[in-house]
Amino acid sequence: MGRNGSGKTRTGLALLSQVVIKAGYAIPVLVFDYAKGDIAANEAFINSIGATVVAPPEQRIPLAPLSIVQRDEHSSRLAAHRFRDSINSVVRLGPKQHSRCLKIIGEAYEVAPGSTPDLDDLVRIALRMYEEHDWPEDSLLACLRDFSEFPLFHSSINGTEHRFFQTSHVIDLHGLPEGLRKLAAFLVLDRLYAEIMTLPDAPLDAAGNRQLRFIIVIDEAHHYLPCKQPTLEQIVREVRSKGVAVWLLSQSPDDFDQPRYNFAREVGLAVVFSCVLEKPKMLEALLGGEVDPKRLSQLPAGVALTRVTGSEEPAEVQIWTT
Repeated sequence: MGRNGSGKTRTGLALLSQVVIKAGYAIPVLVFDYAKGDIAANEAFINSIGATVVAPPEQRIPLAPLSIVQRDEHSSRLAAHRFRDSINSVVRLGPKQHSRCLKIIGEAYEVAPGSTPDLDDLVRIALRMYEEHDWPEDSLLACLRDFSEFPLFHSSINGTEHRFFQTSHVIDLHGLPEGLRKLAAFLVLDRLYAEIMTLPDAPLDAAGNRQLRFIIVIDEAHHYLPCKQPTLEQIVREVRSKGVAVWLLSQSPDDFDQPRYNFAREVGLAVVFSCVLEKPKMLEALLGGEVDPKRLSQLPAGVALTRVTGSEEPAEVQIWTT
């Protein structure tokens, strides 16, 4: 956590490189680069984690958002609700649009019984249904049309989807409109969550440490946290036992305490650089001691507050130097 220029992204990438390099086995990493594409352009970092950069719309993400492991009515219904909820977290659909969205996705599964419907199929079905039912143009249709104007995902997977979650990727979203940046990330997280939850729990070693299987990194997380996206909340709460770590890089500790859900409840390690703090009690609970908001806003470059084992109060630690 830290204001722009505090070094939070620099620190996060350095720690991530160390984890990947020193683990002794391959740990796939998925990084969402939201704002400027500077992570995707960092060749030293990309090489250190062995990642492939995907930058839509020029490059499509090798994943089918509507893919499901088992083609049955229950699985199709769950996938349709996840897709609708992701759209709703960005567009804010009304009750009629909720119903229309589910009908469109349901028909997409019906007309593609032996394959996975892609977003182009969804757009075609939506345009036809809106015309047949004389539904007025609305935010749902506008959002679906954006999928045609800014292609996000491969139309044909050809066996590459499973490998997407077995190797490291940086998804550079900065070339998309803001709403589609969030939606692309949420749709990827939907598919990732569905796959993660089919895995058995990751094994523990003799000391009780769980094997790390996958790392999700969300830069500029303050853009995502207020969206009330259910899958993001579920991932943060539920995937730890599966060996998945979630790294959230944001501008302030206040970003984590949302009205619907306090993401700070799940934080294991907090590194807090200079920033503006309005809710000190939440951060004090996280770091185990009193925090002075004025001092926090004036921390020197490279210095962060964190919790050190054995200490009864937050410690100021020199994380990086120029």
